Amino acid sequence: MIRLLKDNDYYCTPPNIWKPLLQFLQIPAFHLDPCSPVHREPFNFPADAYYTEQDNGLLHPWGDDPSQHILLNPPYSQYDLWITKALQESAKGVNIWALLNQSNANFWHDVINPHMRFKIHLRSRVKFIINGSVNENPRYDNVLVFFGSSDSYKNYLKSDPGAFPLKGELIYDVRRLGRY
Repeated sequence: MIRLLKDNDYYCTPPNIWKPLLQFLQIPAFHLDPCSPVHREPFNFPADAYYTEQDNGLLHPWGDDPSQHILLNPPYSQYDLWITKALQESAKGVNIWALLNQSNANFWHDVINPHMRFKIHLRSRVKFIINGSVNENPRYDNVLVFFGSSDSYKNYLKSDPGAFPLKGELIYDVRRLGRY
C-alpha cells in the first residue's frame, strides 16, 4: 500500500549536492529522478527521466545498466519503501546515490548498513529547497549513501577521500566498507 505524501516530502536537492556529484561522475545528467517533486517546484537536478508522484516510481523499473546513475532524495514519510526499492534496483546493476537523513537508527542498522557500499558524511545539514526557498533550519544530519557495484568505485575509494565529490565545506568523512 502506498501512503499519501506529506507536504514536507517535497524537498528538492540543492545544487551544492548534485553538481559536484555529476562532475565527479563525469556525466551531464543522472539517469533518473525516481521521486521528482512535480507541481511543487521545477525539477531540481538534471536527469534523463523523471518519475513524479503521479507516476509512482515505486512501481516502475529504474534501470539495469552499471553505467547508469540515479540520485534518490526519497520522501521521508515513505523512507522505508524507497530504500527497499533502491536496494532491489541496485541488485539489478544500476548505481544509486541516496541522500538520506540519519533519524531512524533501527532502519539504518537492519536495512541500510548491510547493503551500502560506502557513505559520505556531510559536514553540515543539507538545506533543501522547499517551494522555491532554502530551508534555513534543517532538522536532521544527512549522508550520501552509495548502493551499487563495488567494482564501479573501489578505485575511487582507494584514492584520497579529498578528491571525492562534495569536498571542502560539505564533506565530513567518507566511510569505506570492506566489501571489495
